[in-house]
Amino acid sequence: GLASPLEIKESCLLLMSKFTCMYYQQAMPPAFCDYVLNGLYWEDSASGTVYKDEEGAVKNEVIRKTDILSENLMSPLGTDCKSYLVDVSVKGQWADSLMDFDLVQILRYTEGGHYKWHNDLLPPENGTQRAVSLVLLLNDPSEFEGGLLQIRDKSENLLKNKGDIVVFDAAAYHRVTPITGGVRYTAVCWARKFCEE
Repeated sequence: GLASPLEIKESCLLLMSKFTCMYYQQAMPPAFCDYVLNGLYWEDSASGTVYKDEEGAVKNEVIRKTDILSENLMSPLGTDCKSYLVDVSVKGQWADSLMDFDLVQILRYTEGGHYKWHNDLLPPENGTQRAVSLVLLLNDPSEFEGGLLQIRDKSENLLKNKGDIVVFDAAAYHRVTPITGGVRYTAVCWARKFCEE
């Protein structure tokens, strides 16, 4: 079963202005995280892009510097990510509106890698919009320096352990601080809701 944020002593439900954030401490076992990382072929990765209204997705390393691989939603990782998105949607403010998922992305942040303040909203597509974001830390924080996941108005790092998951409103501004040493690996996924285009 899923780790419950209310059953884990160190877990918490954080209220961040109007955005809800749920933290699942060590939700994924270290062996599962290692399994995911050991099966990746970074030669096939793409550079992270940012969305510009008039230009679509463009590469801009001033805003975002990371490597990306896509993962099938039916893979073990994709299935687990969807389970946590459904779990938090039932407990949170999105219970009646979620209807689809974006592909899982696995991100590699090497030295100098970062993602400045941003939210995860994109223009509506096929009558849906991103509503909920999920981030899973795939390696131990002792393997990198920097790389803090922060939500605006909160200085606390939201991912403290290998296997931690944080799920939050896709409209919440957040960032990954620059990596100053080592390599940081995360998986990210989004749930979508119906919306007016």
